[in-house]
Amino acid sequence: GIRYDYNSYFGSAVSPRIVIVNQPAKAWTFKLQFGTAFRAPTNTEIYQTPADFDLKTEKIKTYEVNAIYSPGNNLRLQLNGFYNRLTDVIVIGNLSGLEPDKNPGIFNIAGAEAAADMVVSKNVSGFINCTFQDARGKNLVTGISGRIPGVARIKGNIGVTTHLEDVL
Repeated sequence: GIRYDYNSYFGSAVSPRIVIVNQPAKAWTFKLQFGTAFRAPTNTEIYQTPADFDLKTEKIKTYEVNAIYSPGNNLRLQLNGFYNRLTDVIVIGNLSGLEPDKNPGIFNIAGAEAAADMVVSKNVSGFINCTFQDARGKNLVTGISGRIPGVARIKGNIGVTTHLEDVL
């Protein structure tokens, strides 16, 4: 697929996404995915920057590999691997100063996720997932690098969905 965006601050951008899907057997599906995207600066970021400096959009390239096993209609197990590379990351500490590069950050995020979805009955379904990720970044102006604060190394979710209108 392809996406086109226009913004009066930074102009236009095209974001392609390519997915290759293989289903060698009814129960197994494999996917390879690649995509690009961007994040435009927020108004707060724009107005913290001196008037004679321009911010660029942050850019991301995403890579994913997925293996999905569905032994029946009521259960789906999934294992995913991912790698995201963000460039031109806006660094808040660089916004107000005279340093001309307001987008000096590079982030690399790699990880894996395991997930399960289950239909218990016509009215009840559930899911569980767990993600491990290693998020590292570097400020190309200061040379400071390391783990990105505020990004969870391990996170998980569990949930149940019910359709009450059919139960009541």
